[in-house]
Amino acid sequence: MNGPSENPIALPRPGTIRRQAGLTMIELVVTIAIAAVLIGLAAPSFTKIMQRNRIATEANSLTADLQYARGQAIKEGLPVTVCISTDQSTCTTATKNWGAGWIIFSDPNSNQVVDTTPTAEIVWRAQAAFSASGSTDTFTNSTTTAFTYSRDGFLTGLSAGTADVKLTLQTVPANANAARCLTINRIGRQTVSTGACS
Repeated sequence: MNGPSENPIALPRPGTIRRQAGLTMIELVVTIAIAAVLIGLAAPSFTKIMQRNRIATEANSLTADLQYARGQAIKEGLPVTVCISTDQSTCTTATKNWGAGWIIFSDPNSNQVVDTTPTAEIVWRAQAAFSASGSTDTFTNSTTTAFTYSRDGFLTGLSAGTADVKLTLQTVPANANAARCLTINRIGRQTVSTGACS
């Protein structure tokens, strides 16, 4: 072994500059600046997407509970009421905003009040108020604070000539693209459409 020994590590030749891999400070600052601009452009549209999704979820929640109440009225063979409730145990007429929460309860006398005598009426479900960071969503109708389904699943207690009841769900501050309209007909069927009720 008189020959030169082989070295597995290659050494740079004299006179060549060895280049290191990585980012310079300028490249890093430019990349961060571009990312900040892109995030700034995307944030407003992301907020609108979040509003639309939140409103759709809230509309679906009330629709599902109305369908549940209708099903319970048919199943139990007695009237069931869904009403606005701020305390999740009694009905309130102080607000027309369904976003304040609601309850579903058996209502044999169809008076839209949770009675405790002569027999206590059962509250089957309670929905707390809608909550969202930095905003208050509203789900309103100018007159309706309660819906009662008869034992055959029909909506009762509507004023004469009323064909459909409409509730508008919208964000505060208002975003017209996120609004939803919940329509309930006398038969008890619900539909949700985009946009405010007309």
